[in-house]
Amino acid sequence: MPEDTSCQDKNKRCVRVFISSTSRDMYDEREELVKFTFPELI
Repeated sequence: MPEDTSCQDKNKRCVRVFISSTSRDMYDEREELVKFTFPELI
């Protein structure tokens, strides 16, 4: 896998999020993140 260089600029804020769930129990939480939280980070 190539090295991730997207967060090496010290003048930019970098947030990495990993969400993993194969069951439907996290559907609502993922939707909340995608619709409201992630757009605020951009």
